[in-house]
Amino acid sequence: MKKFFILLIIIITAVIVFPGCNFTLNPYNDYDYLDTVNIAVGEKLYQKVGEWTQLDSITFDLPDSNLHAWFTCQIQDSIVKVDFNSGGYELYYLGDHYSYFFSFYCMDFELVARGDSANSNDYIVNFIVNAGLEIIQVEKPNIYLYPEKKTKMTVSLEFPYGGEVTESIP
Repeated sequence: MKKFFILLIIIITAVIVFPGCNFTLNPYNDYDYLDTVNIAVGEKLYQKVGEWTQLDSITFDLPDSNLHAWFTCQIQDSIVKVDFNSGGYELYYLGDHYSYFFSFYCMDFELVARGDSANSNDYIVNFIVNAGLEIIQVEKPNIYLYPEKKTKMTVSLEFPYGGEVTESIP
């Protein structure tokens, strides 16, 4: 009977304590694309293995009286360093033929009360990231043939990186 009560107390304690804990089974899933994310200076958040965002610093620009967030991001094999003020947006294309895009929207800065005077470490930045493959349709080359007399011709095209003819007249 004692063993039953001890086991019951352990189960009740686990039910009360563990729901408040944040267990992350996958350390590379801090946010998903298009989530609104909060990040503090020095923090690195992972979207997945090989794709992360780090807030390096926040500076105050005197001429325009704006806060600027300085980020380093890894997207696939590329490291991108960017700076934004509130409301800043950028779209980056990485790759050549099937382009991988990366978009970053810096929503705003939020002051977190930590003491008597505010410094750059007292802010968090809210941002949204999106990335993925985007198929680029190239409208060139156009081949125009204007023979002056009846001629038999053969034209062939190769697509070493994939693709297809989207329009052929006749």
